[in-house]
Amino acid sequence: KKVCFVGDGINDSIALAQADVGIAIGVGAQVAMEAADVTLVRSELSDCAMFLSLSKRTVMTICLNLFWAFCFNFVCLPMAAGLFYPRVHIPPLAAGIGMASSSCLVVFTSLALRLHRSPKTGVWRRPKRARDLEKVPLADPTATMIGSSYAGAV
Repeated sequence: KKVCFVGDGINDSIALAQADVGIAIGVGAQVAMEAADVTLVRSELSDCAMFLSLSKRTVMTICLNLFWAFCFNFVCLPMAAGLFYPRVHIPPLAAGIGMASSSCLVVFTSLALRLHRSPKTGVWRRPKRARDLEKVPLADPTATMIGSSYAGAV
């Protein structure tokens, strides 16, 4: 199993260094930032979810780019070189266009990572303006206390 640890203090630096992926919060201690693999600039935990989703999408993009590059290099280039000449042949102009198109496809799919948006975490965020505070209910009127746990209406 893989271990990801998120921390910001001096006492977290040992765990950050030993984890498979150590994520330090940017406003924490300098020792923690040096021991971590990744340092988040802001001190928001939602950036951690953004980092994890972006890293998964980056790995998927790398696999897609490798697929297209191998597809062209192992299938189209031998045909263009005349390896299967009597049966299948690609003109050199078409092979050149295919090579340029393959490179452009890899670049454009990589640039599509810039369009990545943060995942919906379902976490309530603080309202931006003071007048929005009036719209936030202070308590759930259908909620009841059962023992020491909170049970809301479903």
